[in-house]
Amino acid sequence: SEGLTDSEATDGKEDMFANALEGEQEKEHKMETSAGSEGSVTPFKDEKVEKATGDNAYTIEELFAKREELNGKTVKVRGKVVKINMQIMGRNWVHLQDGTGNPMNNSHDLVVTTLAEPKEDSVVTMQGKVAINQDFGYSYKYDLLIEQAEITQ
Repeated sequence: SEGLTDSEATDGKEDMFANALEGEQEKEHKMETSAGSEGSVTPFKDEKVEKATGDNAYTIEELFAKREELNGKTVKVRGKVVKINMQIMGRNWVHLQDGTGNPMNNSHDLVVTTLAEPKEDSVVTMQGKVAINQDFGYSYKYDLLIEQAEITQ
């Protein structure tokens, strides 16, 4: 602030603060307008995948329909890996589709969290615990997740 009057030095600090505040508000606005989990739903792919076998086996459509009664229970599901997001919050987020469910209400795309690393376009059978109404903040909300899943083929 050498060579500046007290008033000029204060104005500079106020400008810096105003610019920083504006930058933070822009970041917050971007987060608020994020598509969140809705934006991460993969478009319906016309896949026909045979249902997994066993007492706790379900199609994706059945899992969405019975999610309330299955909450906390271990289930098995078979589907095609249509998308995978690696190492978010210490786990991989796998999108499975089996040709069932309704794309109009996003019940065709099941998100499974796992430490496994299935390849995109592979067909896998996964077993994990049903979790409903999960809210991770920043508009990332899931009506249904299968968590801590393992590949069981």
